[in-house]
Amino acid sequence: MNNEESYLKYIKPTKRIYINHPETYRLASPEEIDHLNNYSHTLKDVATFYENNLSASKIDYVFKDGQELQVLPVKYKRENFPHLTGINFAFKSATEKFDYLKNGNNETPIIIESENHTFEKLDVLHKIPELTKSNSLILAQIQNVKQAKSIGFSKGIKDSDNELLIALQNFQPEFYQPKSLLNLKNHIDYDMVPNNTVLGVFKENEIPNGIHVEPISLNKNSLNNIAITTEMLIGMKKYAD
Repeated sequence: MNNEESYLKYIKPTKRIYINHPETYRLASPEEIDHLNNYSHTLKDVATFYENNLSASKIDYVFKDGQELQVLPVKYKRENFPHLTGINFAFKSATEKFDYLKNGNNETPIIIESENHTFEKLDVLHKIPELTKSNSLILAQIQNVKQAKSIGFSKGIKDSDNELLIALQNFQPEFYQPKSLLNLKNHIDYDMVPNNTVLGVFKENEIPNGIHVEPISLNKNSLNNIAITTEMLIGMKKYAD
């Protein structure tokens, strides 16, 4: 692909770039930039979806863990998005990095993850919108998974096809943030982790003197009786209060 026409561009470093964790990250080569550009439509589409549907709100996942109703609140911040793609940009702020991923035309060198991890993420990145649907699954008991310990996350949201997992870090007591994205096609460690069915997905938006909570997806198969539906709605009201 001609560099002038590329979505993402190879920028030759003109000064030393210090990379944190060089065992995990490195500068992308011109050939790897060409490979990244095969995902240009996916990057643009998913970044746009992320910005319009996730980044300005808190997303609440209501699920049953055993006999107890639980709420998993997640803030998908703009600065989290590069971690989900495995693509970083030298010398740029979080906002600038997001804009490059959404619009292309970067002006600084590109950093990617080693051992093909960036491309593994990009292979399933198109499934991120699936995580706002109620057929997604919550992994709440992953404390014994070795990879979860090494990355530093304690919960995850998985798509219904068992291909993508958003790793969530407990950022503050009241909500979680995305830590990383995992391509489950290459990981069997999560097969033994119990899946918790999502009953409903809700969006929180701040309004004067409070918050507005609205459902964006309800699991009709799981909400098959009035008792479960009522329990979920009462639980969400208590959570919002």
